[in-house]
Amino acid sequence: MAETAETQQALAALQKAITVLASATTEKSAAAFVQTEKYTSTMAAVVSSMSKASMSVKLNKKQLALLHTLSGKYAPQSATIQGILGDMYTTFSKNVQTATSDEANSQYKFEDLIATLQKALNTLEETVVKKEQKKAENEIQLADATQLFADSEEQLKAEETLFDATKTSCQQQTAAWQTRSGLRTDELAGIKKALDILTDPAAKKLFASSIKPGVSKAASFIQMGSISGTGSQNALKVLELHARRTHSFRLAALAANVRMHSSGHFDEVLQTIDNLLQELQDEEQADIKKVDSCKSDYQTLTSNQKDLEWKIKNNKAKVQKHQKAVDDKTATKKVVIADIATAVKTLSDMKTARTKENGEYVVAKKEDEKAIGLLLKAKEALAAYFESSFLQQAGDPHQKKIKLSGKDSAKGQTDVVVALLDNIIEDLNSELAETKANEAAAQEDYEALKKSVEDQKAALEKSKTNLDGGIAAENSAKADEEKLQGDNEGSLKTEQDTEADLKKTCDDAIKNQPERREKRKIEADGLTQARDFLAGMSSDALIQTPKQAQKMFPTFQTLSFLQRH
Repeated sequence: MAETAETQQALAALQKAITVLASATTEKSAAAFVQTEKYTSTMAAVVSSMSKASMSVKLNKKQLALLHTLSGKYAPQSATIQGILGDMYTTFSKNVQTATSDEANSQYKFEDLIATLQKALNTLEETVVKKEQKKAENEIQLADATQLFADSEEQLKAEETLFDATKTSCQQQTAAWQTRSGLRTDELAGIKKALDILTDPAAKKLFASSIKPGVSKAASFIQMGSISGTGSQNALKVLELHARRTHSFRLAALAANVRMHSSGHFDEVLQTIDNLLQELQDEEQADIKKVDSCKSDYQTLTSNQKDLEWKIKNNKAKVQKHQKAVDDKTATKKVVIADIATAVKTLSDMKTARTKENGEYVVAKKEDEKAIGLLLKAKEALAAYFESSFLQQAGDPHQKKIKLSGKDSAKGQTDVVVALLDNIIEDLNSELAETKANEAAAQEDYEALKKSVEDQKAALEKSKTNLDGGIAAENSAKADEEKLQGDNEGSLKTEQDTEADLKKTCDDAIKNQPERREKRKIEADGLTQARDFLAGMSSDALIQTPKQAQKMFPTFQTLSFLQRH
């Protein structure tokens, strides 16, 4: 653009010079002499413009020689100069056309490249948006998978605990069943052996000959009468025995009630036993419900605590993420602020330097203009004198001339002075035009550079504003996350306190459940045996129980084979 502007300026000067030279060849010599200053200034402008444009346009030797000739004394009658100038005009015009065409091609290629790059940029930005969305979805899936893993892990622990407890219980029940099964087998074997002994024919003859019915007062297998109070005494002993084993107050109270009813009907006692058995069943169910509730509460509390711990961990990670973003943006903001300060200082320095340059230009311009004014006044004074003398001498042709030294006797020396003044004025005008052009170029460069720095400063200030907004948003998000973390930590503390309170009631309930169940079983067995004894007193047995068997507190299910028979 700079070269084209200089070339176009040279074209304008050439066109003007050609017009001036064309008109100079047709004017009279006196008029040409009067217009010498006009032609001289025109040629000076041509030389100045072409000197600048010759850096980008290749001139031949003839054109360079002409340019050198134009820098010296000017001869307007030369027609050759017009032809050379016309040739230069054609050359400069072609160069302008070529440069314009090249610039258009370069601009087209540039715009095509920019369009391609912009399209690629748009594609990449769309890819970034899609990947960010995918990343967010993956983070959500990761969080869900992590939570599911934690829940599954906790559930696995609970199921392993349940499996271990079930396995232990099954092993204990299996061992107890094996013991009971062995005892029953031994009992059946003993009964079979006793039956074989007692039913042997020799034993029957021995019993028939040794035991005389109605004669022997020794205890026989045949009950001779009913002994009052035997069932109540057995029931009393059973209750007292089980009360001591279980330290049961209600069995002891029931034993006292049986002792008070040593004779008569035991309907009230039997009803009390039934009520106690039902109470034991209710207690067992309530105990089971309590233990199951405690286990369920423990499982819920553990799950909630794991969930809150996982949330708190995520809260801390997000807080750290927001803090890192704040730190990064703050560091970037410091750099941006420093760059803004640099831009402000650059603008200030540029303005100071430009003001100084402009002041120097104004001073130099005023001095040159004053000098030109003075020179023009001096030149006008000399020209006015000789013009007046010339008119006086040509006024009366019949006047008699006296051969004396005239006013124009020093005209030759004065012409040299006038020409010298013209050269000085021309130089000053050229210097003035050059400094003016330089000032305009310097001002244009200053404005362009100033705009560039101001644009940079505006972009930096916009970036600072965006960073301030980003920092504020990150701090706000961090505060929200910290508040959420505090809420989760408070909820976790509540869950832990609830667990501590639950331990006070549930740990003993779970731990001592087997012991309580065993004691209730013993109580129920004692009550059942006592009830059987008391219920059996309504009809006396036909077979007398041996004294050794009474000490064993047998139930009706474990009476001897003779009594059962």
